[in-house]
Amino acid sequence: EPLNIVVTIPVLKDLAEQVGGPYVHVTSLLSGYENEHTYSPKPSDLVAVRKARLLFEVGIGLEVWVSSVVKNAGSSSLRVVTTSKGIALLRDTEHEGAAHAGEGGERGNPHIWMDPENAMMMLRHITEALSQVDPAHATEYRANQAAYLRKLEHLQGELSERVARVADRRFIAHHPAWPYFARRFGFQIVGTIQPQSGSEPSALQLHSLIATIKKGRI
Repeated sequence: EPLNIVVTIPVLKDLAEQVGGPYVHVTSLLSGYENEHTYSPKPSDLVAVRKARLLFEVGIGLEVWVSSVVKNAGSSSLRVVTTSKGIALLRDTEHEGAAHAGEGGERGNPHIWMDPENAMMMLRHITEALSQVDPAHATEYRANQAAYLRKLEHLQGELSERVARVADRRFIAHHPAWPYFARRFGFQIVGTIQPQSGSEPSALQLHSLIATIKKGRI
């Protein structure tokens, strides 16, 4: 039987499936259309978590609702793995008014996977956890990890080449999800349309952004 895995968001589902292959059955609690900050878990989420051996989360306060789901599921065999451990976090105060904070006190922007090198670190956490709970297939998990790491390295090289031709490295972001991408590839975020998740920008914010765009020729 495949190992039952639960993840919080679709990007983690993809990473877990890349490593686990046919040996895992991965359920993502979010489909990608919900707001991961304010998500309200469903009864079916509790059932999925209760059946799972592993739960992968990003952490850094992105999924503040996870701890209550895990507690209510009441599974003694479930292991929760935070995939952001070891990643150099960027503070988020400039865009959201207050940085996200995880349960361990880590503070920063949670959209870490927008940098391919961070995605590599997340992949390693997933591989290690799968190998520990299912040592019989550890060799396959590590081989799958190596293959996907090569793909991510190729992607990073390709992106670096493509953006090298971009002279003006400034941009306006819709939501503060791009700082890690900007840091990796040398871009500058000069404004954010939706500074707080789930909120509409005020008329004053929009007016200020428009003035910034015109003045700086963004």
